[in-house]
Amino acid sequence: MRDMERACPDPEVLARWLEDSLEDAARPGLTAHLAACDECRRTVALAADLESEFGVGAAWVEDGG
Repeated sequence: MRDMERACPDPEVLARWLEDSLEDAARPGLTAHLAACDECRRTVALAADLESEFGVGAAWVEDGG
């Protein structure tokens, strides 16, 4: 979904979403984006798996995978 109309969020934003530290005002927009963007959904799912398995999910996203 990376296009001019709806750019994917920065990795830091995805990491904050995973850490539940994203500001409340930004959460609905990111949640809507994740519902529509396969690429970002895969990134978040993989990072969540890494977080539960190894404790490094959000850091992995911030580093760009």
